[in-house]
Amino acid sequence: MATLLISYDLNKEGSNYEKKRDAVVKEIKSIGTERWRMLTTTWLVVTSETTKQVRNKIRKHLDSNDRMIVLTAKAPAAWHGFGDKGSTWLKKVLK
Repeated sequence: MATLLISYDLNKEGSNYEKKRDAVVKEIKSIGTERWRMLTTTWLVVTSETTKQVRNKIRKHLDSNDRMIVLTAKAPAAWHGFGDKGSTWLKKVLK
């Protein structure tokens, strides 16, 4: 299992923005065993899938002008502002 960082930027074009956003979030929620939306469009997901597999699953919901990156997240890492609960979870999954 790996912890992946998924971050995306959906460009607000037309009325399908909410539908697209909901589809991306639903896809991310289906990917791993644990997940946390740590910032508005940035997630950490614990999964057995590769970065390319995750990218391909989410990419089908994106337009050509949207952006996304999927990275393996691991220690060492640094953060600020997530409180005790968030910090405890980050320490657990970023090995």
